[in-house]
Amino acid sequence: VHESQPLSAWAMARSRLHLESVSTLAPSQFVANELNEMGVTSATVIRGPLTLSPTADEQKINDLPWRQDSFRVIACGTVAPWKGTREWLDCAERLTTIGNSTVEWTWIGTGAQIESVRRETVRREMDARVHWLGEKEDVKPYLASADLFVLPSHREPLGLVLLEAASAGIPSIAFDAGGVREILVDDRALAEPGDVVDMVRKIRLALTDSHLRAELLAASRPAILESSVVEWQSNLTDFLRSRLSMVKG
Repeated sequence: VHESQPLSAWAMARSRLHLESVSTLAPSQFVANELNEMGVTSATVIRGPLTLSPTADEQKINDLPWRQDSFRVIACGTVAPWKGTREWLDCAERLTTIGNSTVEWTWIGTGAQIESVRRETVRREMDARVHWLGEKEDVKPYLASADLFVLPSHREPLGLVLLEAASAGIPSIAFDAGGVREILVDDRALAEPGDVVDMVRKIRLALTDSHLRAELLAASRPAILESSVVEWQSNLTDFLRSRLSMVKG
């Protein structure tokens, strides 16, 4: 089960599963707790897998939008209300400069609302520093080129993209929603859900303090290690073996 409620509840009902007897895997303790509330009695948490390598690529890309002297904020995901796209844009409108440097914002991803937010960006006269790049096959070089990742989602089963950002070498600020806290364990990386003012304050603090950014990044290292492909394969193998032994027994 990857998603949190209500999608996981719908999937369970559609499959006509007996919740008290089925074995389930959850990507976070948050989702496991939700499954327990639905009646699932054996939800096992296996985080990951994180398929990006732990170091940033040296690959050169030609459509990086940044100016040389800017602070760089990036996000990835579907352009949709539940991903907090509008709140992200509101943050960009509130945080335009720090000192003499421009704060630039880039979103990687597409969705039904992308043309709408592009028009909104132009209407607010932010198109010189807010960039909607659409879908990219490999996001890691874009992540590695930024100073800070910002995740404004209203709900996240885990927030795997936070691990991807950390593996590319940049820390994150996010709304404290869903399983996000299981990756961003430092309160200084978490803003109150939906609170744009709080989010902007946390982003400003991180951008102006390189030591804070390093500490936030270091705080996510244990989650990266736990989500490696090797660790995930080992955990999944152990899980399947235990279930097989139960069936044979």
